[in-house]
Amino acid sequence: MLERPGRTPLIVVPPDGSPRHRSSAPVVQQDLMPTFLDDGKEKLVWFTLSGEEQFFDLVRDPYESHNAVADPGVQDRISVWRQRLIEELAARPQDGLTDGRRLVAGRNLPSVRPELLSPR
Repeated sequence: MLERPGRTPLIVVPPDGSPRHRSSAPVVQQDLMPTFLDDGKEKLVWFTLSGEEQFFDLVRDPYESHNAVADPGVQDRISVWRQRLIEELAARPQDGLTDGRRLVAGRNLPSVRPELLSPR
C-alpha cells in the first residue's frame, strides 16, 4: 500500500534548552528556510564547490537583489561572518572545508549524510 503524498512527518530538533513544539499543521519546503534563517540582518553565502561568496544586507536589501560581496563598506562584516563560518566548519574536519584559517573550496557534499545523524 502506498502512502498518500504529503504525509511524511517533519522532525526538527532545536538546540538543547530551546522550547519544543508539536503541530499537526502541514509544512511545505517554503516554510523551512525563513524559519531557520530568521535570526539576523546579514547573510553570507559560500558555495563549497566554486568558493563563490555572496553577502546581503537584509535590512537595506530584504529581497537579496544586490550581492554586496565586493562593496568596500562591508568588508569588515564579511570577514566576521567568514571567520564564524570557518570556526563552525573546523568542528567538521571530515568535510575538508577549512584548514582552520581559511575556507577551502572544491568539495561538493551531499545534502544529507545519514552517518552524521544521531538519535537522541
